[in-house]
Amino acid sequence: MAKWDRVSYNDPDSPQFAYRADGYEEEDELCPRCATIDSGSMFEKVTGFQRPIATLGKLGPAAARSSCPACRFFYTMKNVHSEDGIDDDAEYILWNLPPSPKWEYIDYKIREPAGSILAVVDQEFKDDDVYWEVHSDKKHRNKCIGSASVFFDQKFGRDNFEDTWDYSERYPVPFASRRIGATTIDSDNMCDWLQLCQEHHWESCEIGGLNDIKLIDCDDGSIVHFGNTVPSYFALSYVWGPPSPTNNHLAINGKLPKVLPRTVEDAITVTKALGFQYLWIDRYCIDQKKPEEVRTQVNKMDEIYKGADVTIVAAAGSGPDHGLPGVGETPRKPQPAVRIGQHLLVSIMTDTTQLVEDAIWNTRGWTFQEGFLANRRLIFTDQQVYWDCRGARGLESVQGFYTQGFFTKKRNFLTADKPSLFANQEEYEDFENVWALLTRYTRRKLTNSSDAIRAFRGILNHYTKLSGKFKYGDEVERMTEYLGIPIIHHSTVRQFPDPKDPIEKKIQGFLAGLCWVNATHGPRRQEFPSWSWAGWGVELPNEIPEAVENGFHSLSGKPTQVVAETLDGQLKDWRLGSCFEYCMAHPDDYSRFIRITGWTIDNLNIQYMPEEARGWTNSFLQDKQLWNQGNNISGYFAVFKDTSCAVHLPLYSLHQTYDEKSDEPAGFVPDSNGGEIIGLVLGRCEDYGPLKKVPRNKSESVTILLLQYKGGYYERVGHARFEMGHMRLDPPPPERGFIEENPWPPAKLVFERKKRRVIRIG
Repeated sequence: MAKWDRVSYNDPDSPQFAYRADGYEEEDELCPRCATIDSGSMFEKVTGFQRPIATLGKLGPAAARSSCPACRFFYTMKNVHSEDGIDDDAEYILWNLPPSPKWEYIDYKIREPAGSILAVVDQEFKDDDVYWEVHSDKKHRNKCIGSASVFFDQKFGRDNFEDTWDYSERYPVPFASRRIGATTIDSDNMCDWLQLCQEHHWESCEIGGLNDIKLIDCDDGSIVHFGNTVPSYFALSYVWGPPSPTNNHLAINGKLPKVLPRTVEDAITVTKALGFQYLWIDRYCIDQKKPEEVRTQVNKMDEIYKGADVTIVAAAGSGPDHGLPGVGETPRKPQPAVRIGQHLLVSIMTDTTQLVEDAIWNTRGWTFQEGFLANRRLIFTDQQVYWDCRGARGLESVQGFYTQGFFTKKRNFLTADKPSLFANQEEYEDFENVWALLTRYTRRKLTNSSDAIRAFRGILNHYTKLSGKFKYGDEVERMTEYLGIPIIHHSTVRQFPDPKDPIEKKIQGFLAGLCWVNATHGPRRQEFPSWSWAGWGVELPNEIPEAVENGFHSLSGKPTQVVAETLDGQLKDWRLGSCFEYCMAHPDDYSRFIRITGWTIDNLNIQYMPEEARGWTNSFLQDKQLWNQGNNISGYFAVFKDTSCAVHLPLYSLHQTYDEKSDEPAGFVPDSNGGEIIGLVLGRCEDYGPLKKVPRNKSESVTILLLQYKGGYYERVGHARFEMGHMRLDPPPPERGFIEENPWPPAKLVFERKKRRVIRIG
């Protein structure tokens, strides 16, 4: 059978029906136990959450070796409830379950799915728990069974879809699984997904426009440049893998090389099979030998992936030579299947969200923005293909779009309470949420640390281009970015008012972005400024920085000033609006150095206090979950004292984590004797009154950046935070050492030695 032929996998007369899932022919006879299973009522609609079908008994190693194909199938599909792993003596039951906890129309009215799925569950599950365990626990999502002998009712067929669908009526949606082959893929099914999206998702999946791009002509392998008029095209998102000893990653004289990686060959096959001629692949469509072209095209990643009609995601394998499973020479894992009576039972396969989460593709830095920016994604895993767009989700092992509804936000039909793995742009449209995306991105790996900002540039550009779409009061909300720091000019959630001066709003937005915190410790990246998250190989916590969320509360007539340095040493004061805008538009013209004029605390008294840290982490951080960082405390404290008492603020180092088993310091910074450490205060410190309350039972906080002198400039090495409940008095108050109320003495002790000065930070 030729590749890409239409295959009726559900047809017993099809040559694919003889496909062997586990080494035995379909003609093997069932054992007496399995032969008594009532196949006629197996998939009848469930009243309630679940219904037992048959008691299967033990499914241990003997079942795996059985001559009965059903025993072998049920052994493969069993859900293990024991926390200790597989229990060969456990007794199992075959259950009938509805296919999803919740399905909804576009207007969010609940509808009921027709049909059922099956699950093999050990009897340790209580009856009421079976449904929820199977649908909510990730480890069970690959253990669901459907019938490939159930077909769509004619009125739900693809040809009649447009004429029969009426949002005002509550049609039951038939549930039917599909038989999928290990070496063949039904291209017509993928064409149906694309056509349905094109016809009905005209708003949510709208394709963006762009110009000046090179594309591969899949007919002759030429690399074609397009200026103002760009044809429809596919894009490929894949893992580059280790450097190749050959130059097969480069175009030669405007043509693809003769020898291509398997994934590239297969992507060309898919593009042509779905009726398209052009394909974008970074390694061939960007001349890697021309730095200016690389810089220009990398800065257009948002336009490239948003402009593609479909992005092919190679979520299998560890490099470009793996191929797209099922397309070329790379096979897929077989789909377990067995016939019992009138039903051909098939595995719905591992939950596709789990497959992508576990893929190497999902660990790479560059692929994060590719998945986020794409409007339509065709994901190839080593088990099946699935469709993921902003309006729906389709599984190859299931007939049709099995989501919340054909046109609503997508969810896996087996896990309808969980959104798609891919972050939807509309779900992250508020500017503050760029920090949530940064959290996910900083968990990824980069081969070259110098790509830290470039691999996130597409998402930053996406947000800056949203400027003008949202309103904050009577003014347009905007976001810009400088060397990786998102600069949010206005916020709909801040508790303290933004400055009235428009330039001061931008400067304050930048200073708020400097208040990012780290959830892990990591090495310094010297090619980036230490004040940017990109300057460190650390992960960020899953939260918006406090200053970004609530803003600064300033009583001073002396606002903090920021001056940027150009590569040739010129100084550009951001208080001049033209300088600020030029910096944002031309960051490559500027160095990593900035000069900040603000309040500082010189010669911080830093002490390593293991007993203090031990009590702090055990009794305080775990209860309060400070910044969601767990025990991310260095063991060092900033101590501010006078004759009556002292205030201790825990320091959060970028370099190390406190080891509660050791009384010896591991070193506050890699070179603890490398220079004095000062504090740069970001926030109010001019008066010593109580800090203001903000929602969620929190108080106003002041971030103190810890800066170490490096000879001619300072580097950020950590931070402390002054806030009610986040400090300790010594001697402690009568009842407890943590300050729940903030009278003036602690603030005075911390800030009385403040001094206004100019600090050069790099």
